[in-house]
Amino acid sequence: MTITPASDVELDLAAIPAAIRRAGFTPADMELEARGEFGVREGQSMFHVRGWTTWLRARADGELPRGEVLLRARVEFADAVTVLVPLPR
Repeated sequence: MTITPASDVELDLAAIPAAIRRAGFTPADMELEARGEFGVREGQSMFHVRGWTTWLRARADGELPRGEVLLRARVEFADAVTVLVPLPR
């Protein structure tokens, strides 16, 4: 399933698998493809989706890319935290 929100909508990523479960299905792996930028907040690698107010934790190896990028990442939910794990290009 692909969800494409309007450009002015900020999604609660953790709510999507919960909604799928309520509909009686078992959610599979979740991936995110979004434009935005990497940064460091409170010592953590983060990703800011263009147009959103929140930053999402990102697992990043090495130096973070500068400027706006198109990120394709697996979305993980652990300890009530959403973590983006970049996928190979």
